[in-house]
Amino acid sequence: MKRNRIALRLSLYFFMALLLFALVLGGVFTFFSTRQTLAFYREDLQNRAETISEAMFEFLSGSAPQMNDGNCGQGNGQGRGRGNGQGNSQENSQEGSQENGQGNGMGVGNSLHGTGFGAYMRFLDDIAMADVWVVDADSRAITPGAQHAWIEYGELPEDGEEVIRRALEGETVFSEGFSDLLGEATLSVGVPIGGKAGEAPLGAVLLHSPVQGVSDSVSGSVKTLLLSMILALVLAVTTGILLSLKFTKPLTLMKAMADQLAAGDFSAQNNLAMNDEIGQLASTMDQLAGRLAEASQESERLEQARRNFISDISHELRTPITVMRGSLEALADGVVSDSRQVEEYHRQMLRECMHLQRLVEDLLELSRLQNPDFKIECGSLELRQLSEDVVRAMRRVAEQKNVPLETSLEPGSFPLEGDYLRLRQMLLIVMDNAVKFSPEKKAVKFSLFRQNGRPVIEISDQGPGISQEEVSRIFQRFQKGGGEKNTVGTGLGLPIAQQIALRHQIEIQVETGGEGACFRFLFPLRKDGENGK
Repeated sequence: MKRNRIALRLSLYFFMALLLFALVLGGVFTFFSTRQTLAFYREDLQNRAETISEAMFEFLSGSAPQMNDGNCGQGNGQGRGRGNGQGNSQENSQEGSQENGQGNGMGVGNSLHGTGFGAYMRFLDDIAMADVWVVDADSRAITPGAQHAWIEYGELPEDGEEVIRRALEGETVFSEGFSDLLGEATLSVGVPIGGKAGEAPLGAVLLHSPVQGVSDSVSGSVKTLLLSMILALVLAVTTGILLSLKFTKPLTLMKAMADQLAAGDFSAQNNLAMNDEIGQLASTMDQLAGRLAEASQESERLEQARRNFISDISHELRTPITVMRGSLEALADGVVSDSRQVEEYHRQMLRECMHLQRLVEDLLELSRLQNPDFKIECGSLELRQLSEDVVRAMRRVAEQKNVPLETSLEPGSFPLEGDYLRLRQMLLIVMDNAVKFSPEKKAVKFSLFRQNGRPVIEISDQGPGISQEEVSRIFQRFQKGGGEKNTVGTGLGLPIAQQIALRHQIEIQVETGGEGACFRFLFPLRKDGENGK
């Protein structure tokens, strides 16, 4: 893993993406979970407050069953009553004297004689599972439940009076301002008692419930989510590492192959069968390796050809230079003084100079023809006229060797596109070899005919022929047929003829048997498909 940097980087990227996803998911979940839980809690608290308000309205209006307070000393929560201006209320002693007059402290039309208002408040606390306060609309007296002592208006928080005022006006109001008074984080809701059908509310109910349950619920959900995310991250990162290693394995193989190619081993192959971009890259690298192998072989072949060329040209130059140097040394040292011998030495040196000149010219000619940038001058020509010109030029040479020339030219025209002088040079090279290797009185035949619509020139002789081993090498530089008996020529004629044929898209076929050799030139069809009739 340490050496596989791509896999490590992919794993880190994967982990960072997952971590960011987990953080965003956790934050969003916490935010919306808190809002949803709080909204549900507010709705539940409001429903409970409205239920208590309805029950309190029934109690105050006298439609609810009366409850007997077993302990009169707790009838008002503090053992004392408050008057509402419609009757006298006497203080109750702390030993438990019963409520007198309207000792419920509520200025409603019904008197609460003999009713257990304190017990009713404790009952409401129990069923509401929260702290219930009742506020009188007339006297604005606050009657808390059993959990608190008597509450004065001056003890209320800043927005406490506002909550009570709005509740007494018929609104449902939420507040968190009672938290300091109650000693813990609390959500409070105020709802009116009655006040429907256009009537003024008889009072208000304040229901206080700690929000610790909300926090605990959200905290539990967040903890569960956190543990789930940690477990998911561990599993996801482990899976990401394994997938990264699997993903980078082909890249590791391709890197190893690239190292082999850099080291010169062009036989390396990936052999990866993957139907994606990595598979395409691996296939391209395999093809590249094959091309490099071919290029390496071709480079080795060219290098070997270069070495052979240098060796051959050195051999070809050595003989005439050696002869010329020996002749000049003999003349300079006075070893040869006879006028006839001096003249012979001069002639010998002239022949060697002419041989060197021809060798250099042939080398230059071959180099030009092998150069792709060298342009030949193509034009319209008549192959019959070219054939007659070649035969006419070689007839004098053949007569000097007493070799008859036989021609067979098929009637009709043979139009062609090509370089007249180069094609003439190609045919003269082959004709010169045919005459040179033919015995006396053995004819050399020159034929022009059509074969499957293509013009064909065939030059055959009756000489010693060419061995099968030599046939494959006759178009190489400095390859001379006839063995040691052939001391004339540079061995560059047939390579030059082959290059001219390649430039004109001419196919050369060589046939040889027990006696003689036959060179067949198959010319291409013209672009219009017509080569004469």
